[in-house]
Amino acid sequence: MRKSIFIVSILASFVLFFSCTADITLTEQKDGSVKVLFSGRAGDEFNKLINGNNEGSLIDVKQISYQLEKAGFSDVKVTNDDIKDVKISMLDKSKSSYIFTSGIVSSKMDLNINKENLRKFYEEADEQTRLILDLLIAPIFNGEEMSADEYVELLSSVYGSAVAEEVQKGFVNISLVNSSGKKSSVKIPVADLLCGNAEITF
Repeated sequence: MRKSIFIVSILASFVLFFSCTADITLTEQKDGSVKVLFSGRAGDEFNKLINGNNEGSLIDVKQISYQLEKAGFSDVKVTNDDIKDVKISMLDKSKSSYIFTSGIVSSKMDLNINKENLRKFYEEADEQTRLILDLLIAPIFNGEEMSADEYVELLSSVYGSAVAEEVQKGFVNISLVNSSGKKSSVKIPVADLLCGNAEITF
């Protein structure tokens, strides 16, 4: 049951980045579809928290693929060569996934991260992604106003200082590439993102 809680969806999406650095790249193809590449690594302490003393992988490749296909992605490929790593490649053929319907990314390949869009992303996300985000007790999804430092203190009181420190050091790198090849990128601290304190548009 613990493994099932850790199943990832699109921003396997904004999920494994919680404790270490993750990279998400969306590339618009000439036909208007969008190729999504995600790579992330769970931090050692969060890995211990979820997996206990088990040595097996946290990642259920078949379940991840199923959830992503259910969410409307195609050509899904999931690999995890290391028990704490995951790499995902998939295609959004019509920009109809909740990456776009939430407004996080526009049909013109603009990034719009704000409190409203983050909450909409949460509401429209699949069940597994919401379970993981709930596990992170993120203020932005609980309707709470909290600074990044206050959030880290909350995590420390619930999960311990080691887990909280991993989240505090975590970043997510987001890159958007439009059909003409123009690339825009941003690096966002995880704690700021989960508090709703990162408002970014480009």
